[in-house]
Amino acid sequence: LIWEPMLYVGGPVLLITIFYFITCFLAFGFNQKHVAEAIAGENDKNAMQDVPCNPNAVMPEERVREMETAIGKWRMEMGFRDSNLTIASMARRMGVGQACLSKYIAQEHGSTFRVWLSNLRIEEAKRILVTHPEYNVETVAGECGFSSSSHFHRFFHQSTGMTPTEYRKSRIK
Repeated sequence: LIWEPMLYVGGPVLLITIFYFITCFLAFGFNQKHVAEAIAGENDKNAMQDVPCNPNAVMPEERVREMETAIGKWRMEMGFRDSNLTIASMARRMGVGQACLSKYIAQEHGSTFRVWLSNLRIEEAKRILVTHPEYNVETVAGECGFSSSSHFHRFFHQSTGMTPTEYRKSRIK
């Protein structure tokens, strides 16, 4: 007789506890990388900016060369393929301040981070469209770091004046 009340009370409590544990594990487990990045970003905020950027001054030539070297390495590693890339995560990876990276892109490329990144991705997409005709357009969009194929189509057409399929056909002939 003592086990029956325990079953009615203990069973649901145990099931609710298990459900709560699984829910918390899934919710926090998938976001653990982002939490670690946020913590590292706060701890290294001052360490990343070895040379402060003056928004009104021109970036020194030596600093521009350092940035070009770091970005060249990042491009060789295909860092632009990360669809969740932000200016903050890129600056953290390169070991520079976000303001310095933004200033470099504006000064040297005359655009914003998002436009500059999309142009890099479009250049890679052009290369893949020609060298890998067996890939469909959605695969190419994913390989280049675009999170949606509609955004890829829109930006590709805006950049080249053609759809990705038209571009591929014109280059393969």
